[in-house]
Parts: sequence; C-alpha cells; structure tokens
Amino acid sequence: MPIRSIFDYIWPRLQLVLPDKSPLGDQLIAAKAQIDFAIVSLVLILTVPAVWLLWLAFTARAPWLFLAVGSITPLLVSFFYRAAVEAQFGFGEVVKSAIDRYRFDLLKTLRQPAPATLSAEQHLWQQLRNLERPGNSSDFSYTHPTS
Repeated sequence: MPIRSIFDYIWPRLQLVLPDKSPLGDQLIAAKAQIDFAIVSLVLILTVPAVWLLWLAFTARAPWLFLAVGSITPLLVSFFYRAAVEAQFGFGEVVKSAIDRYRFDLLKTLRQPAPATLSAEQHLWQQLRNLERPGNSSDFSYTHPTS
C-alpha cells in the first residue's frame, strides 16, 4: 500500500478537522514556513550570482570579486539545499503526528465507524481511497449520529 496515495487522500480532508488553536497547528505552520524560507533562499542564491557573475565578468577591473562570488555560491547552494531537505523531513514528521492524532476525528467527520483493529483501519482507508477513483461504482455505508 503506497504511503503517497494514502497521504494524498487523508491530508486535505484532515486539514478540515484540525483545531484552529492547537500547538500542532502552530507546529505545522512553523514547519511549512521553514520549508518556504529554505526554498526561497535556494532560488535566490541560484539566481542572484548568475546576474552578479555576468555583470562582474564585463565590469570588474580586478578578478577577486568575480572569483569570490563564483566560489562562495556552491557553498551557499549546498547549505540552502540541505536546509530545504531537512525542513521537508521536519514537516513530514509534524504531518505524521497530525495524522496520528486526528485520524479518528476525520473518520467521525466522514461518518465512518471507528475501526477495532489496525487491519480494519487499513481496510477502511483503502475503501475510502478507492471511492475517489474515477469510474468506481461501489456503494459505501455511513453511520449516522443518533439524535
């Protein structure tokens, strides 16, 4: 059972049941901000030296600045690439925590009974994911709250 397809199904729906004011929500926001910062920094460090190196190649009287920009750029690219990868791993851990914490709330929102075993839960998620596939004509039962 591929993890990516389970994540694709669960995550958008799980965001609907996450409480507005929760430490986990704040951790998700902080982890996403770290990824965004690292990606923007990486893009910036890739584009700015290209302009500077081109400009310095034609205007610099001494080659030391051209050499400095050219030699520092790979180090900064490597740093921000690693920062982006580590931020992504951190975000993944926070997302896994959110899924573990709120998946039963999601099932309740989807009007599904709480599974009794791990294999029953895996089967339930597989059924729910299969409903999303085009051309699926299977029927699914819901549990309605008692009034």
